[in-house]
Amino acid sequence: MKPSLAFLLLSLVVGNVSAGTRSGGVYAVTADAVTNGGGQSAAGVYANVASLGEIVGSQSAANPPVQSDAGWTSQVVVSAVVSAPEIQVSTTSMGFGNVAVGSNTSLNLIISNLGTADLTLSAMLGGTHSTNFSHNTVPATVAAGGQATVSVTFTPSAAGLRSATLQITSNDANESPLVVNLSGTGVLPATPAFTSEPASQLVLLGSPATFSATAIGQPVITYQWQKGTAKINGATSNELTIPVTKAADAGVYKVVANNGTAKSSGAAYLGLVTPNSGRVVVKTGGTLTLKCTVAAPAGAKPLYEWRRGGQLVANGTVGTSVTTGASAASLSITKVDDVHEGDYTCVVRLEVGGVVVATMSNGNGDVNVQVVNAVPVVAVLPPATVSVSEWIDIPIVASNFPTGFIATGLPPGLKLDPKTGHITGRPTVASKRNTQNTAYLPNLITLKASNPAGTGPGQEFSMTVEALDPSYIGTFNGIVARSGASNFGLGGHVQITVNPTGTVSGSATLAGQKHSVAGVLDISVGNEPTADLVIKRTPPALGDLLMDININFGSGLMQGRIIEPRFEQVLGEIAIGDPEEPGLVDGDFGDVRFNGPKGIAILPSGSGYIADTGNHVIRFVEGDLGTVATFAGNPTPGSTDATGTAASFNGPEGLALDAQGNLYVADTGNSVIRKITPLGVVSTFAGTAGQLGSANGTGAAARFSAPCALCFDPAWNLYVADRGNHLIRKITPAGVVTTLAGKASVGAHKDGSGINAVFHQPSGITYDPVLKALFVADTVNRVVRKVTLTGAVTTYAGSPGVDGFSEGLFANTRFIEPVGITSLGDGRLVVLDILLVQLNPNGTACTVSARLDEVNFQDHPVAAVLDPVEGTFITVHDRLNAVCSYDADAPATDAIFEARRNPWTATNMVPGGEQGLYNAVMQTTVPGNDIDFPLGEGYLQVAISKTGVATWAGKAADGSTITFSTSMAENRSIPLHASLYKNTGSLQGECFINNTTFDIVSDITPAFDWYKIPQPLASTDRSYKSGFLLHSLEVTGGKYVPNNLHDYLELPDGTAAMDLFFVESQINAFSQEFTMAEPNGVIVPANAKSLTMKIDPKTGIFSGSFKDGSPAITVPFAGILINYEAGNTRRGFGHYLIPETTDPKSLIRSWRVGLDRD
Repeated sequence: MKPSLAFLLLSLVVGNVSAGTRSGGVYAVTADAVTNGGGQSAAGVYANVASLGEIVGSQSAANPPVQSDAGWTSQVVVSAVVSAPEIQVSTTSMGFGNVAVGSNTSLNLIISNLGTADLTLSAMLGGTHSTNFSHNTVPATVAAGGQATVSVTFTPSAAGLRSATLQITSNDANESPLVVNLSGTGVLPATPAFTSEPASQLVLLGSPATFSATAIGQPVITYQWQKGTAKINGATSNELTIPVTKAADAGVYKVVANNGTAKSSGAAYLGLVTPNSGRVVVKTGGTLTLKCTVAAPAGAKPLYEWRRGGQLVANGTVGTSVTTGASAASLSITKVDDVHEGDYTCVVRLEVGGVVVATMSNGNGDVNVQVVNAVPVVAVLPPATVSVSEWIDIPIVASNFPTGFIATGLPPGLKLDPKTGHITGRPTVASKRNTQNTAYLPNLITLKASNPAGTGPGQEFSMTVEALDPSYIGTFNGIVARSGASNFGLGGHVQITVNPTGTVSGSATLAGQKHSVAGVLDISVGNEPTADLVIKRTPPALGDLLMDININFGSGLMQGRIIEPRFEQVLGEIAIGDPEEPGLVDGDFGDVRFNGPKGIAILPSGSGYIADTGNHVIRFVEGDLGTVATFAGNPTPGSTDATGTAASFNGPEGLALDAQGNLYVADTGNSVIRKITPLGVVSTFAGTAGQLGSANGTGAAARFSAPCALCFDPAWNLYVADRGNHLIRKITPAGVVTTLAGKASVGAHKDGSGINAVFHQPSGITYDPVLKALFVADTVNRVVRKVTLTGAVTTYAGSPGVDGFSEGLFANTRFIEPVGITSLGDGRLVVLDILLVQLNPNGTACTVSARLDEVNFQDHPVAAVLDPVEGTFITVHDRLNAVCSYDADAPATDAIFEARRNPWTATNMVPGGEQGLYNAVMQTTVPGNDIDFPLGEGYLQVAISKTGVATWAGKAADGSTITFSTSMAENRSIPLHASLYKNTGSLQGECFINNTTFDIVSDITPAFDWYKIPQPLASTDRSYKSGFLLHSLEVTGGKYVPNNLHDYLELPDGTAAMDLFFVESQINAFSQEFTMAEPNGVIVPANAKSLTMKIDPKTGIFSGSFKDGSPAITVPFAGILINYEAGNTRRGFGHYLIPETTDPKSLIRSWRVGLDRD
């Protein structure tokens, strides 16, 4: 018979025509071969028509098939050869199980295109109960190799089995339409039934009370607790707990279970009993009265049962004693004696309608009753010798059960508790001394005790209070070492005053802000004093700092440290993996290998998941067993949805877990979001693999570009840092994708709302439940952004576009490469920069970790979580191929200081020769060709008063003005702390005056250091706008004698030839000659650079300017004259400040200028 064209087409292969191309022509088709009418040969026979793609052609009516020895031949006009789609679904039968009528449940159907051409789709529900089923929008097209997820929902309208079909029509000629069978069973709601009811109870007032109930029924039960008829806000679980009960909490409670039909539990009565404790002392023959107070709900009656020593107390008369109220709230026993002593308690029951519904069998607490017939006598106390400000806690002991105490003659600062008999406090005044002033006269204290029998005799007690040593009293000044935690790397100054009473007050100037200090010395006789002080910061929102000090006896030296308790340093180590050996190895922690991991998520158990990015897999870390296994994916990059290692990923990065334990994966290389069930079933949650873009939509209709980080909010919306699009995306639990903030494909920085905000490669994202917002590591902008759940974006920490490594207030914080961020759940955030940087809700930042790789400096954490079991901080380091663990160490203690006492007073003045002015030069230790630092020389002048007040003034080498006031210590040390650049830099240190040569010297070399953080891009600062690292300055100088420059420089009589020289910068080095005439004349001749100069004879400071360039710019210079005896140096040192170009916005740099004899 004649073969059909369809049969011939099964054998058709057009040679050298690849998928997706077209090759026109007329082909002779046989069952065995094809030849082109133009003589072109087509080779190869393929049995699988799918490999041909789609062939569009027609058989010519003028050329019907002809049979020959070669078989049947037909000429076919082939107009195109293209690739073909192939549809596949995850299942052809979807069972929804039992679902309550009126409620619904959903399942996902995954449609895959296994072909090499676009798959076009449409869908329609059919069958008997099609109205009981629905689905979301089916995408019109699925790209070759792509997937689409269709959510199908079953909403039964009646009880019984319900079935329907979902018919999917496509351009897959072999499988269109494709039918998916749908079935489910509707079940009628079952009225809630309580299997356990809340129980009535009696609890002690102030203790917790808990009610619980359990109900069953269909559909799911919801609960609402009530007190009386009023609903209790937020009480919607099957358990109600009142953590701390109050009298007003007594009442009638019930819970309503609801699943469409409401069912109320029985009433539960809560009664509250006021606890009794302590001791009651009664005089023999007196009346004992005990009370039991119960707050009972309306409709409930409390019943009382008094017991003594566990035995019932009975009403009645025994001898002359009468007992009443044994079954009442108040128990009374008259004419008591020893037989009535013991522990009393009241057992309480709650009765409703004649039925006891609750019992407090342990009673309302034990009250110890003692009967006395004699007054108390105070025991003898040995004499005590204490110090002013020493903490005192002395108990007074007396016989016969005292109920009260009296003390007279207590030293000031001490007090007596009249009930407990404890003398406590800190003495503030020393005991008086004898007339020869050789010994103290003890304070004589009289102590008495009383009880119902009366007040006992007085007992004398002697206490000697010694004064503080004079070396402990006075004002101490010192420099605070630089610390990122407490002073933001800017150092500071303390001025602490210790009073003769032991109280401590003063100030701590930290990072340019002055804060008050207060506290009291803690001392004992024969020991040096210490103190735990509090620094009250301004503004108060910053929170208090702690300061601990000790004072050395006789030296006038106070040593201390400042602690910021909100920053705790962490110690890290590599826990899993090997930086030197990347790979994919499962097993015990010691054997495991990773390859550039970039994501982590942790379970409540402490186990968790790692996105092993370079291996394209998701690993599972079993914390208890210490093992790691590959959970999903395999080393071959891909986008296959499947189970476990049959699935594939392409460079997965960010991870996040939902409440059900499903793991969501930012499959960065595929630009999709994947979902993995706890059993390892992988599906595509949003986006289409390989399809980049920024389109919003549901499921596969959405588009991403290198999504890299994920987090959830409390409503289980998923947020995505869409790095390649510069966007923050939101995905609802139903898979609906929207853009929360950012402008697609625009990488820059701008705060605003929604699309009015702009990011630049956001790489990390977290949600903080206290701050109730998202926080984003905006990597290229080098800042952290805050994003509200409505899309309002602000810059939270850092300065846009400015890199660096500085800590402090958020506006002054600088990052280098912030790629991740995580919340600690309490308002604190940790930024994953080169190191871990903690951001506190008080607006301060501090680095809390050190480098793990101290050799190659390759470590850079990229993602982190807090282990809920161990409390450790877990990070992944892609460059180290490792998972690292950080344990809390302690708050930073590097803000140490030494402060020295000012001994000088109006009666103990600074020696006359040491009073006056001292001039000094500050010379950099930076190499002379490093223009990132000011290379000129700064200068200082300090004035020492007769009472030791030291007043600093001068200029740093960049021209910044320095002023500071402090005091000179007995060892002639003088501290200096200057906050600069609007509190974004500082210069500080300490130097000494040699009281023989009157030189300014340093105990440690160099004496000072100087630091400036990088300034914001918007700053108009032209002088070292990029800041400069901390570097040292050497200080040289000596005493200045005013008003005779000639003598000060030891110049020859008459006039002297002098030289002013300027080192090379962007201009050539040059010098200018001038003359000095005694005593203070300065003559600068006319010169090519229009250089002018003057020297102030009162201070020895010289200043002036010259012109340079075309057009000419004015270059200022300034310096100071010094006389340094030890170096036989009498000359001038200073700096000149010159712009790099004539542009009025160009940067200004500092270079050295000197003044000396010609």
